[in-house]
Amino acid sequence: MQNKIRETLKKLIIFVFPVFFFYGCGVWTNFTTYFNLYYNSSDLFNQAETEIKTQNKEIFSTDEKPLPTLASTNIQKVIEKCSQILQFHSQSSFVDDALLMLGKCFYYQDNYEKGLRKFNELLSTQPNSDLVLEANLWIGKTQMKMKNYDSALVTLKNVVEKGQKDGNRKIVEDAYVEEIKYRIVQQDYSGAISLLEDFLKVSRNSETNAQAAYELGLLYVDQGDLPNAIKSFKSVNNYSPTYEVQLNSEIELGKTLRENGEPGKALDIFNSMRSQAKYMDAFNQIEVQKGITLYKMNRVNEAVDQLVDVDTLYSRTPSAGLAEYELAKIFETEYKDFDSASVYYNKALTNSLPEDYVKDARNKVDLLKKYHDIVTGFEKIKKDILYVQKPEEFVKDSVAYVQKQSELEQENRLKENRLIENRLRDNPTQEKVKDTANTSARPFLRQPVQVDKNNIPPQRPVITIDSLQHNFVSAEFELGNILFTEFNLPDSAYKYYDDIVTNHPKSKYEARALYALGSYFLVENDTVKADSLFNIIYNNYKNENIVNAAANKLNKPFINLNYDSVETLHSAAEKQLDSSKFDSSLINFYAIFKNHPKSVYAAKALYASGWVLENKLNLVDSAAVVYDTLAAEYPASVYSKAIMPKLSFYKEQKARLLKQGTDSLGTGVTAADSSTKEIRLQKKNIKDEMVEGKSDTTKNASLKDDLLEKAREKLLKQEEQANPDTLIRINRRFIKK
Repeated sequence: MQNKIRETLKKLIIFVFPVFFFYGCGVWTNFTTYFNLYYNSSDLFNQAETEIKTQNKEIFSTDEKPLPTLASTNIQKVIEKCSQILQFHSQSSFVDDALLMLGKCFYYQDNYEKGLRKFNELLSTQPNSDLVLEANLWIGKTQMKMKNYDSALVTLKNVVEKGQKDGNRKIVEDAYVEEIKYRIVQQDYSGAISLLEDFLKVSRNSETNAQAAYELGLLYVDQGDLPNAIKSFKSVNNYSPTYEVQLNSEIELGKTLRENGEPGKALDIFNSMRSQAKYMDAFNQIEVQKGITLYKMNRVNEAVDQLVDVDTLYSRTPSAGLAEYELAKIFETEYKDFDSASVYYNKALTNSLPEDYVKDARNKVDLLKKYHDIVTGFEKIKKDILYVQKPEEFVKDSVAYVQKQSELEQENRLKENRLIENRLRDNPTQEKVKDTANTSARPFLRQPVQVDKNNIPPQRPVITIDSLQHNFVSAEFELGNILFTEFNLPDSAYKYYDDIVTNHPKSKYEARALYALGSYFLVENDTVKADSLFNIIYNNYKNENIVNAAANKLNKPFINLNYDSVETLHSAAEKQLDSSKFDSSLINFYAIFKNHPKSVYAAKALYASGWVLENKLNLVDSAAVVYDTLAAEYPASVYSKAIMPKLSFYKEQKARLLKQGTDSLGTGVTAADSSTKEIRLQKKNIKDEMVEGKSDTTKNASLKDDLLEKAREKLLKQEEQANPDTLIRINRRFIKK
């Protein structure tokens, strides 16, 4: 753009100067005003763009950064000046420059629609401008920002083809960068890798190529292709990397070599970097990676010393946070010191830990707290059991506690007296305190008594030994699980599982402990013992969920844990109903409700009882009694909801008839007489069935009587209001059998 300014200036001086000579100073003034307007715009824009690029040194970064304050101010000035050029000098040769600058300014302000309009205006009004290719590049960049990805990819592809044809490498490089960033955002890493490899073939910008090689290495790491990542990181020095790119590529090269099983080479790189003064400001990063590498080489004690040094020398830095995280891992996995591990994980979270590690550190803190709580509870339960079984132990611990508290109080009193003496010695003019033990008059001399929050007095358990034993087994099983599954300590977990099976048989955790032992033997590659335990579970614990986990290990059929024996009884009653054995089906349906009231089939069976009475035996009042029971016992069931309208109508009609004292036909027969006939018929049917041997047991007979009794009670209640004499008569009939 500056070249164009100079060329234009030359043309103006050569061809226009004679005009100025002949037409006077007024024209020359207009010329200088116009030229200064454009020149100032261009200068301000270049300053703003330089500041933006300085802030965004990593050209392949996808992080969105805010516009720098000075750049934002300059860009607004450029917009104003370029707008004046378009308004007052629309016939000048600087219109295309003004349109391009305006479009870029709007782009930097995130006003992509306005920017796109200016770029398109340049194409439509200045089709022969040498800025057309650059305008198309910015159209592609703007389309990306507007998430019009398909159009953007087509635009950028055309820019690359045209740029290569015209030999405009800078435009081609920028188009590649834009698509590479898009592929990274879309997590199309293989596509980004392919584009970066092509980019390195066409680009002649050595500094940009160094960034491309570094980015290529990072993408290969993400893809798990460590050999190619190592190759890419090494190639960075073949170009002209900036200090930041060279530093980062060297560190990443060491990390990748370490992960690729070459920790010795990684350590050589970190030692070499540590010896170079130019990396002085990055020694914290180098030394923490050196500590991690030493640990990878099983030089655990050296690694701990190195990481502790980082934590001490570079506190409050991300490197210190990473060192604390690695120390926590070592204490957890190598030393099995979970308390120290918890301390370091917590320190790491408060010390600028790199974001990639934060989630895991938080999970570890929660896990170690859970482990601590389980162990604390487990030890308390053991102590409670001991106090129940041996009360003298409670007395002994109580005496020891009182003695300890007395010693602590005496120690604190001595410390307090020494403090008073020291202060009086340092200030001789202060009035002596006669009784150093009585310092209430001088509160500034008193020190708070140091209290051990964990030192609580022994307490007698308030629950039974059986409850304590249950809690003990529960805590033991939970402790085994966390050691086995979370901390990968199968040997430590084994003793807890084995104790449950050996010393606490028939507990609710026995089957699960057996399965855990089977899993332990699988870890130990002892499949014979493992299968033996899984078979014990499969053959003896068919009602527990764990049985199908064992079945899966043995490749045996799964057990139907939802099997309900009442289903068979219900099916048999349904078959009797289908065979028109209404009395038998009635008795069996009702028996399901009486004998299995909590079964999922209870409500359905009770509904079927009422349905048979209503529709097959024509005993409407008896059906109403059963429906009423259904509504009372299972109000939320679909069967209750189905009969409620009918039952409500029935009750309303019965109430009306009782009030009138006649039946619905007006025959003068009372409701009690009608119901009596119905119950007599029902009783006769049941007696006939018993005589014919259709009722198999006395139990079924009692169920018949129970059903009749419910009907009788219902009728008695109705007749009590209608006809006391009839009530007595019905009552006497049902007493007789």
